[in-house]
Amino acid sequence: MKSLFTIFLLLCSIGFSFGQTKPIPENIKTLFEGKWIIVTKYQTNTVEIKFEKGKDYATFIDIGTGEAPPIILHASFDGNKLVIPAETHKNDYVEMMIKNGRLVFKTIPTIQKEDGTFEKPDEKHLLSTVFTKVPLSAQESYDKKFLKIVNEYEEKATTSTENDSILRLNFEKEFETLITNSKLPQFSAKELQQKCDTSAFCLKIQKSEDKNFILYTYTSQFYHFNYITKAIKENNKIKSYKIVLKDNKWHEYFTQIHTLNNNEFLLIEQRDDLVFSCNYAYVYQLSGIKYKKKKAFENRFDLTICNFTEIEDLPNTNPGHLSLPVREIAFDYKNKIISYGRCFDPDTGKTTTGKAKYKNGKFAIKDCDERKFFE
Repeated sequence: MKSLFTIFLLLCSIGFSFGQTKPIPENIKTLFEGKWIIVTKYQTNTVEIKFEKGKDYATFIDIGTGEAPPIILHASFDGNKLVIPAETHKNDYVEMMIKNGRLVFKTIPTIQKEDGTFEKPDEKHLLSTVFTKVPLSAQESYDKKFLKIVNEYEEKATTSTENDSILRLNFEKEFETLITNSKLPQFSAKELQQKCDTSAFCLKIQKSEDKNFILYTYTSQFYHFNYITKAIKENNKIKSYKIVLKDNKWHEYFTQIHTLNNNEFLLIEQRDDLVFSCNYAYVYQLSGIKYKKKKAFENRFDLTICNFTEIEDLPNTNPGHLSLPVREIAFDYKNKIISYGRCFDPDTGKTTTGKAKYKNGKFAIKDCDERKFFE
């Protein structure tokens, strides 16, 4: 099926050129951003307009009918409209305006002069099409709000540390409002998850197997914001979510959440230091209206698994440095088995296997701290 630009006999490949660009005001971004459609007798064409943080242009995506790869262009801001400049053998001049809540899309053929510049577009020959905005679903609206508060915090945190405590408290308040009051905290964090590889900010979200608990760990330059929420149901439908555990630390962060039974859940968290990492497992039991730790690992409140990840000055090695992976804790939800693999016990000189089933409210399993082996 034809895309919008094919219909208008426009570009065949991605290409754009800019003159002087102007910063795009936030109110303009709000007006233009989103998906827009036009329905004809034979087909529906869709376009999408996006704005990236720190960019002085809009990304225009011609989705068309969705059967062909989308065409992507960049549009600059000019007055109250977005403009895609003409480029030889690629595309004609394009401008977009918002009128009465609709996107007015205009294409105007242009003629290139001998000096390589284009003649002023002749509006007598313009082709105008009107698009209607596709309303956001409740889920998309939730995603947008969540990404907005996280991106705003990220931007402010990296440019100012003077009011860090106030900034952090405001962020926590907004963050907690979204993860508790919304009925739809199920969004994909793909956009933020990709940042884990490129910035100091990272978001991890994981649901328990029965979907009753949700784990949130948001990592900033200075803090880990850790939350566990529980679904509050009414007539078997989720009404909202309640924060049942909150622990914002410097080095430790939540990594896994698993439901053990109606009154208990298993939490696994990790601590990273310069040369070692530790993983901890805890069982939380409902006591009244709160969840509290219980002695679920023989007679201990936690299971501790530690190992060096960076070892220096090793004999008979060149350059005398060794990097090791983090020893992690795994959990088999179906069989309720916790494990961490084989562990060398320097006290006994034996190697044991860390594996145990949740039975009678406990895991019969020992700690494993391999750092002792290198001391």
